[in-house]
Parts: sequence; C-alpha cells; structure tokens
Amino acid sequence: MEAELTRPSYRALWRFFLPLVVISFSQTFTYPLVASVISHGPLEGLEFEAYVIGQQVVTFLSSIGHGLVTTGIVFATTQRGRAAFMRLNLYMALAAALCQLLASLPLAEDLIFGRFLAVENPALRAIARHSLLACIPVQMNFYVRNAYTAQLFRNKRSDLANVATLFRVAIAVPLAWLFVRAGLVGYLWGAVAMTLPCLAETALTWWYARPYLAALPETAPGAGETDGTSVIRQLRFTIPLSLGSVLMTATAFITTYFYSYSSDPERFRLVHYVTYGLAAFFFASALRFQTVAVVFAKTAEAARRVAVFVVAAGAALGAILLAVSNVTPFAHWYLCVFQKIPPESLGLASAAVTAGAFVTILYGLRGFVEGLAAVRLAPRAVLAGQLAYVLFFAGSFALCTRLLVGRDHLWGMAAIAVATAVSALVTHTVSRLIVARR
Repeated sequence: MEAELTRPSYRALWRFFLPLVVISFSQTFTYPLVASVISHGPLEGLEFEAYVIGQQVVTFLSSIGHGLVTTGIVFATTQRGRAAFMRLNLYMALAAALCQLLASLPLAEDLIFGRFLAVENPALRAIARHSLLACIPVQMNFYVRNAYTAQLFRNKRSDLANVATLFRVAIAVPLAWLFVRAGLVGYLWGAVAMTLPCLAETALTWWYARPYLAALPETAPGAGETDGTSVIRQLRFTIPLSLGSVLMTATAFITTYFYSYSSDPERFRLVHYVTYGLAAFFFASALRFQTVAVVFAKTAEAARRVAVFVVAAGAALGAILLAVSNVTPFAHWYLCVFQKIPPESLGLASAAVTAGAFVTILYGLRGFVEGLAAVRLAPRAVLAGQLAYVLFFAGSFALCTRLLVGRDHLWGMAAIAVATAVSALVTHTVSRLIVARR
C-alpha cells in the first residue's frame, strides 16, 4: 500500500480513475435527457436555449451552498454537530429558494434577462424566468440530499452514493422517452422530468445513510468539538468553499452576454449550449483528476507519475470526444434529431465539439494542479486560479468578438481553452509560492 502511494502504478491509477469517469457521466447524463423533452416543445431548440439561460441564474443562486457537503463531512460527526448542520442546510436552502422566487417575478424579467443577459426575444425571456420557478423543487431536493450524501462520504461509502446516482439515471432514461412519446414536452415538463428522478435518488441516499446517522454519538470528547455544534462556525467554514463556485457560475452569464451580441444570437447561443452540454461529459471527467492527485500525489515522485497519467488519460478522453464529433451519423442524430439544432448548423456544432476535444486535456491539467494544491494545504491557490479563470474567460470572449469574426460558434470553446490554461498556471504558481513561504 505504501508503494502505491509513493510510486503508484498506472494500473492502480486507471482502476481508481475509471469509476470516477462513470460517476461523472452518470451525473451529467440526465441533463441531455431533459433537454430532449424541452427541445420537443413548441419552440423546439429555442425553448431549450431559454431554459438553459434560466438555469444559469438558478445555478448562480444555488452555488453559495456548494460547500455544504464538505461542511457536513467535517462537522456532522455527532448528533449535535449534525443538528447544527441540518439547521444551516435548511437556512441556506430557504435563502436560495427565496432568491429564486424573487428572480422569477415579472418585475425582474427585464433587469435580469433583458438588461443583464441581453436576451432580446420576449418569449425566451419569459420561458427563462418561468423555469426559475419550476426548478425550485429540484433545487430544494439537492439541499435535502446534502445531509445524507455527507454521511456516506464521511463513512467512505461513495459507492452507495454512486448507486443512488445510477438509479437516478435508470429512471431518467425511460421517463424522458415516455414524456416525449406522450406529448408531455416543453420546459415545464422538462423540469418535471428532471425533478422526479432526483427525488428518487435522494430517497435512496437517505435509505443508505440511515444506519450511519443512527450510529452518530450524541457528543464527542475534546473542547474543539464544541465549535462544530455552532451554525455560525459551520457557516464560516462553508462560505470560503463556495466562493469558487460562485465565481465559476458567473462564466455562464458572460457566455450568454457575449453571444447575445453575436451575428445571429439565437443560432449561436443554441449551438454553444448544446455542444458544451456534450463536451461537459468529458470536462467533468477530466476534472476528476483533482481527486486522483489528492489520493495518489503524496510525494514529488508520485506527483510526476500522476502527471504523466493525467496527460495520457486526458488525451484519451479528448480522442473519444474527437471521434464522437466526427462520426456523422451520431453527430446528426444527437445534435439535429435529439437536440433539435437546425441541420444547417450541424457543421458549426461539430467544429465546436472538435475544439472541445482539445480543451479536455487542459481541463485534466487544471484538475491535477488543483489536486496538488489541496495536497499542499493551499486552498487559496485554487481560489486564485478560479478568479483568474473568470477574468481571462471574460477577456478572451471580448477578444473573440474581434479575432474570430465570422466564427462565432468557436467563441465559447476558445474562451474556455484560454481561461482553463491560465487557471491551471495560476493555481500551480500560487500553490508553490505558498509552500515556499512556510
């Protein structure tokens, strides 16, 4: 075991990484299924485009709670600590729901979707706003799931959490097909199709977590444990963990803003949303290299070995995405038939996915250096890298409007590529500086 940590074998790295890929794919797989329900609505692809714009606001409003699972792992180790965590989780859930409700009011439509996101089509703005309200139940479900997921992770039972996620996928696949066959389509039914499998996932997660919840002691010895029973103490721990997520969700607004000023906003926004949705499977898998680095890169020699693995495995993921984007029958079915992109935009969409194949390697390197920063106990380096990502993402998008005139479909992937590379460089540099100053 010690040898695996100081000089891990590539076989051990693959054995650890492949299940993480399965998890990433299964978690993101349900969203294209929901997209198929929405894209069969009256406005077809434009309806999905409006829904995605609404989800950008939802994601931003809920991102402040992204550190809650980690907070539960650290503090919900006793019944008192868990009670405080449950209160914090409830307060943040209610705050997120209130913000979502306010953003869905008619008074907010022009400000958020008109002025801020520059969506000119009134029908698209209305759908985006209504989707905020429709997705309140599923977002509340995710907060409920936090309490049980944290206990499974704390007890090293991520396998059970994965089973629950796969159960969600197993329900989502036939449900999406049934909705389309029954004519239950459009953004409202898409929200229902997303919510029901998520409720089932949370129920199964709760079932698996029950024995671990019951086994928690009332209190634990040690003066330091008393801080964990304070909601304020847990909130102070959660906020820094969530700041990076808040920053990263801002990129969705930047994307919508710049594409709203492209040569054909409705066409190019749809192309980007759908192609990014396909590439996101691979991007999410590449970011799992962060976990690989945390587990295996404990020494300088091990880190070098993991780095070689990251480049090879990242290239493999990119090659698969590249192959997918160039298999014309699949590309036509997924992009035009399944996601309702107009056939005349197929070439643009395939080119954007091809660009995403090369970005996958950069995502892998970013995940690797973020994992190294965690091993070095330098979380501020990750935050610095994420801040650099947002700044360079916006700057790159602005340059794309000048340097890639007539190639609007590539703006998004180009901005992601530059921002990801800079983020990895900043994270690596800052983490080394922090270690050097100790």
